[in-house]
Amino acid sequence: GILFFYLENGILKKSEIYSLDEKSVNPRELKSETLAAIADIHFENKLEIISQAYALRASIGMGGHGAFPIGKLVGSDKDFVYWLDAHDCKWTTDDRYYSLPDFAKDFSPCDTFLQNYPNGWKEIQNFKKEDSKKYWSYLMATPKETEMESELFRKMIQEKIIQKGKANDHLPDLAYLTIKSTDAAGHYFGWESLEAKETFREADRQIGILYEFLKTNFGDKFILVLTADHGCAPLPEISGGDRLLVEDFYKEVNKLLKNGSSGESLIKKMTVGQVSLDRGVMKKYNISEDEIIEKIQNITVKGKKFFKRIV
Repeated sequence: GILFFYLENGILKKSEIYSLDEKSVNPRELKSETLAAIADIHFENKLEIISQAYALRASIGMGGHGAFPIGKLVGSDKDFVYWLDAHDCKWTTDDRYYSLPDFAKDFSPCDTFLQNYPNGWKEIQNFKKEDSKKYWSYLMATPKETEMESELFRKMIQEKIIQKGKANDHLPDLAYLTIKSTDAAGHYFGWESLEAKETFREADRQIGILYEFLKTNFGDKFILVLTADHGCAPLPEISGGDRLLVEDFYKEVNKLLKNGSSGESLIKKMTVGQVSLDRGVMKKYNISEDEIIEKIQNITVKGKKFFKRIV
C-alpha cells in the first residue's frame, strides 16, 4: 500500500490504502487530500484528471479519490484513473470511482510485445498471452512498451481534453504518466545494461514527442514536470569497480569471534551502506566497536582496501 500522512485536530496521523489483489480499491482508507482531488473539487469538477500508471498504487496515489467523498468534502467526478492488470495483460480501473475509455483495450502490453517482437526479445521465446504474469518484468522493460504507454497517454489528452475544447477554457487540467519501463529495465537488467540503455533512449524520445505534442496543442499554456522514481548505484562489473559479496563481508567481520561461537554473528543486518551490530554478541565475547571498525577497514578485494572510510 501507500503511506499517507494527514492532520486531524492538529495531530499528524497516518493512513494506508491497501490492495490485496491489485484489483480492489478502497478510497475510504485514503484520508489525505491529493492535489488532483482538491483541484477538481475547487473547480467544481470542471477539470479533467488523467492518471495513467502501471501499478494501482501509483495511479491512485496521483489520481486520488475519484467519485468517493473525502471526509466532509463532496466527492469529485469519475476521473480517468487506470493501471495495468498483469493477469489479464490490459489496462483496468475500478468503475465505482473512476473511468476508463473503451479505446484503452487497443493498448495491450501483450499485443504490443507480440506485434513488435515476433521472434522474441531477450530471454522470452514463443511468448503467449497466458504467460503475461510470468514474464511481466520483461514486458514492462521493453522500448516498445514505453512507446505504447506514451501513445495511450497522448490519445487520452487528445480525446478527453483537447477534443472537448478544454485546452482553451483557462482551467488547469491535470495529467499524470508513469513510465514504468525505465524502472523495470534498470531493476531487471541493471541500469547500466544495454537493455536499459535501449529503454532509456526510447523514454527520452517519448518525452520529446510529448513535449512537442503539448506545445502544438497548448502553446505556452502548459507545465511539464519530470520526476524520477529513485537514483541508482553503478554496477561494478560494468563501471570497472570491484564487488564485495555480503557473505564475504559477514565472514571477515565474524573472524573476530572466538571458537565455539558457531551460528552467532556480530552483525544483525546490513544494507548497501549500513551495518547494524549485535550488541549482545559483542558483549558476550568482549568485542568493542573500535575492533569491528578496524576489521572492516582492513577488508581487501584484489589486494586493495575496499572501504575508504567508516562512519
